Amino acid sequence: MAIRERAFSIITGVFKMHGAVALDTPVFELRETLMGKYGEDSKLIYDLADQVEEKGLAVETADKIGAFVKKRGPPLEILSELQKQGSQFLENAGFNSFVQVIRATETQVLVAILGKDLTLAAEIVGELWDAKIKAEFGLTKRVMNHINRAKQSGIPWMVIVGESEVSSGVFKLKNIEANQEEEIPREKIVEEIRKRLDII
Repeated sequence: MAIRERAFSIITGVFKMHGAVALDTPVFELRETLMGKYGEDSKLIYDLADQVEEKGLAVETADKIGAFVKKRGPPLEILSELQKQGSQFLENAGFNSFVQVIRATETQVLVAILGKDLTLAAEIVGELWDAKIKAEFGLTKRVMNHINRAKQSGIPWMVIVGESEVSSGVFKLKNIEANQEEEIPREKIVEEIRKRLDII
């Protein structure tokens, strides 16, 4: 068992370093989705609609759970939306205390390539991986697309690299939460990121 856990720990660590996210089986699912998978086998399906009175589940609570299950989109957006609506379900479930710190990924840095230079992206991200920094990259000319991706995934730092940055040899390092940018020489970008992440 110890060997197995160690092996899975190494594999999981490598995947997380590259920005991978674990897939979890949902606790709640739409009834039509489950019916499509399992048919009419009621033993495999716990239907909230049928259990409201029998199990003592309040109608209001069941409705709140149903509304939550029907939501689609990035987890942070869904939780934030429910929080804005003052969802009693979230309060009862204890989510309000944690919704601001939930992250969709463990990625620490998003390398935003303003173009389609995959070679450059691989080079920069490779250096970050070698420095034990969890990083991933994106290829698009629109800066806001990169910023939105970082915000939705909860990625705290972003390295912006466009044609001007490549020609000048100076990259932009952006703190997503503080919405602040600073210029860092290409050769010092990994070192500066390590400092900000407190990686020794």
